[in-house]
Amino acid sequence: MSLFFIRHGESEANINKYFAGQKDVPLTDFGIQQAEKEAQRLAEHGESFDMIISSELSRAYDTATPIAKAINYPIASISKMKLLNERGGGKYEGESLETFFALSEQEQVSGGAESFKQLGERATALLEFVDVNYPDKKVLLVSHATFGEMLQAIIKFDDYTKILDGEKIPNAVTIQLI
Repeated sequence: MSLFFIRHGESEANINKYFAGQKDVPLTDFGIQQAEKEAQRLAEHGESFDMIISSELSRAYDTATPIAKAINYPIASISKMKLLNERGGGKYEGESLETFFALSEQEQVSGGAESFKQLGERATALLEFVDVNYPDKKVLLVSHATFGEMLQAIIKFDDYTKILDGEKIPNAVTIQLI
């Protein structure tokens, strides 16, 4: 299996510096341009994918769509999966990043946020799904920063607690995970 990952383009939450979590927020005009630029880059490099799987959230799907168009992948074949959704933020969704990240994980979870352990279990379930269903395929995952960072922690360290030890994932840049 070859596994690639792209974080969605810049979203309204990114520019307004609030934690979106699983709240559905749109891409900015710049975020759309980022997705289109990355789609063009992938096409120019002759990239292709056997499967494109997107988060259910529109900011990810709206990043996946221009990529699919650019590489002649059928848009109707983009699979949307809840497993790829961003970390749930509970009552903190829509709160400033400063407020959210000033809290400990325990405080976040007590406010309804998804724990890193739960996020790690979701990332592991996704990796198992891809491994079972697409073992010899080239797969592109289109998702979110925290989910991507958790995938890196699981793949690189086999340890969800290492989520903060990986590289930060920029908007609309495709990286190879496996």
